[in-house]
Amino acid sequence: MDNTLIVIKRTSTRKQLDEALRKIKSRKKFNAKKYLGSIKSVFGDAIDYQKKLRDEWA
Repeated sequence: MDNTLIVIKRTSTRKQLDEALRKIKSRKKFNAKKYLGSIKSVFGDAIDYQKKLRDEWA
């Protein structure tokens, strides 16, 4: 992991802060398609799972 230090001065403008944050933000994106359908296989049908959870609350 890249440790980056940002020095914020009182005279720093909003534009300068946004630019500094943009430089350090992670370039990795979460790939949701990788997990498509995996929840269904773990919990079964979504409606049945919700009903089961709601029954436990009562």
